[in-house]
Amino acid sequence: MEVCLEDWIKDIKLEDLPNEDMKLVAENISLEFAVKLMLEMPGIRISVPKTGFNNIIKDYIRKNYTGLNARRLALKLKVSETFIYNALKNPKQIDDFEQMELEI
Repeated sequence: MEVCLEDWIKDIKLEDLPNEDMKLVAENISLEFAVKLMLEMPGIRISVPKTGFNNIIKDYIRKNYTGLNARRLALKLKVSETFIYNALKNPKQIDDFEQMELEI
């Protein structure tokens, strides 16, 4: 991502940031990104969910499970085997294809 910042903004340092949240963003992503957030999204609260990838991971499991690879998937995705089996047992959404099959 290329960001064009005005000259005065380029001199901002980590300790100049207004709060701990912006300092965490700068430390973990980049100072430039933290400044860009402040410029483009002032006053907007952003929530970073702890389980933000769960639905994506569950979809990946359903697409890649072969019946014999639960342990390998669990290791690859850094989840438990129980998580794998629960994702297979309790899909949150029914795919359009499966929906069509059920309606027939």
